[in-house]
Order: sequence, then C-alpha cells, then structure tokens
Amino acid sequence: MGRLDYWAKRVFNDPQIFANLFNGYLFGGKPVVLPETLNTQNPMEVLQPADNRKVFLQRERDLLKMATCKRGKGCSFLLLGLEAQAAFDPTMPLRSMLYDAVNYTTQVDRLKEANRKAGRLSEEEFIAGLMRGHKLVPVITLVLLLSGGKWIRGRRLHDILDIPTEEIGKYVCDYPLNIITPSSMSDGEIRHFGDDLSSILFAVKHAEDKEALLKVVKRYRPFHHVNYETARLILEIANLDINLKKKKEGIDMAEKMVKFSDYFLLKGIEQGIEKGIEKGIKKGIEKGIEQGEVQGTIKTMLDLGKSCEEICLRLTEKYALTKQEAQKELAKLWPGNH
Repeated sequence: MGRLDYWAKRVFNDPQIFANLFNGYLFGGKPVVLPETLNTQNPMEVLQPADNRKVFLQRERDLLKMATCKRGKGCSFLLLGLEAQAAFDPTMPLRSMLYDAVNYTTQVDRLKEANRKAGRLSEEEFIAGLMRGHKLVPVITLVLLLSGGKWIRGRRLHDILDIPTEEIGKYVCDYPLNIITPSSMSDGEIRHFGDDLSSILFAVKHAEDKEALLKVVKRYRPFHHVNYETARLILEIANLDINLKKKKEGIDMAEKMVKFSDYFLLKGIEQGIEKGIEKGIKKGIEKGIEQGEVQGTIKTMLDLGKSCEEICLRLTEKYALTKQEAQKELAKLWPGNH
C-alpha cells in the first residue's frame, strides 16, 4: 500500500468525514447520513457457492460502512462503500458492479441460512431461501479520484463495451459510476462537503498547479486548522515534502505551505543568480578566447606584410566583426596605420 492509499483510508475511516462525503454527493450537503450511527463493516467481499467449496471470488473495498439514514419520522439502512482512487481506471464500473453484486449475494446467503435454521420458510420459499417481503439493504459504491486529472472514460459500463448498435445497447445492462472528480467541480460544490473534506478536495483540484493551490490555501479558512491525518493526506495529494509534527490542537496548513513556497522561491532566486554568474563567466571566457584569436590573426598577417585593408577584410569575414570593430582591433597592434 502506498502512502497516499494509507493516509486516505486513515482519513476517510473517520465517521464525520465519511458521512460528509456521502452527504455532499448524495444529498447536497444535507446531514442525512448520521456519523454517530455508522458501523464499520468488513471490506473483504467473498463469494463462495455452497455447492462448490473450491471456487470462490474475493474482492476488497477500501472502506465499507452500514449507515442509518433519516427517513421521515423513522430511519432506513444503507451499505456505503468507498473507493479512493489514486489514478484513473477505466475498468472501475466493472469493479464497482462486482463489489455490489458480491455484497448482495452475501446478504442473500446470510438470510437463507438464518431462515432455514429458524424454520421460517414455507415449502414454496425454501428453494430461494427468502421469505416473502424480505428485502436487501441497498449498496452504494462511491469513487473518489484523488489526483488532479480527469476521468477520461469509464463512467459507466457501456463506455468500455464494444456495443455494435444503439438497438443492441438497449438490451445490454449498464452500470453507471457514482464518482467525485474534484478537478471538474466548482468551489461552491466543494464547500458542500464540510471543512476538513473540502480542504482535501481543494488540494486534489489544484494538485497540479501549486500557485493556484497556494492561493486557495491562503483564502480558505479551514486550511488554517487541519487535523494531523488530513494534513498528511493533503501533502501526499499535492506531492509536497513538508515535515509535520502531530499536534492535538490542529495544524495551520496555510502557514506551513506559505513558508514552504517562500523557501523554494528564495531557493529559485539563488539558483538563478548562480546560473547567471556561471553563464557570465562562461561568456567572458568565450569572449576572451575569441579576442585572443583576433589578435593572433592580426599579428600573423602583419608579419606576412599584409595591408590594413586585407587585415580588416579578413577579420570581418572570419569573426563577423563590423569594419569599425576590425579597425579598432587593428589599432591596438598597429596604431596610426589603419
């Protein structure tokens, strides 16, 4: 597991952030999913047919929680699964469909076993294993892209299928993704997700543009007080190597990132000055060598008895000097004779 995956699971396992993520996506930020009622489930999905113990299918989600949701005066249950993706994966609709199918099958198997043990099934119900009126808990899988790129294709199963005609496509079952891609979200949409979570989403949105990220960090209040796990995730998302110490009272990410930016700005200026000096020295050396060659050519032609006009013509042709520059160089070795 990479550091990004590790910190993503640590952060999103927090009931409040997990609830905010689903409330923001499903209900526009309304507190429908209650964090205090979230119950963590085993993310490992295993499907093993009862009649063949050698065959089984195993898939592991990032996180899976049972949620209690408000429903008028009562409440209902949902199984909420999260996949935090570090990169684009066009096969995600197939993976999501498989996670959900295995979970529904597991629910059916558990109900069958409980009903048969309790002897509650009629002869008609015994084969299916379910009593009339029995319903399964709905499963919602949400995908969160943690890189600043776009989800190019694969937002639904049809996107990765070779369907020859629309007519045939009508009969091929589709499976759309529930996906959050921060790079395509407005600032207002991001703020629906609550303080800590929106800080993460802003970091994802501007991960590839450090200047834009720094502007958001300075402007957006929640960055000034971020818990340690969230801060570490933000740094992994933005690929910033800033040393953090764990603090109970929270971390001012705005201050940390501004100092980090100022350091590298100063470093860049220093490096620019050094490169300029190196370039100047190199240019000076090259100029000196050329100057020596010009003077050597003049001296040789003087020794051979060449005229002033011949020497100046040679200098303009070989060293691309103007006539005035050539006469000036000649005057250094033969004053008053040009």
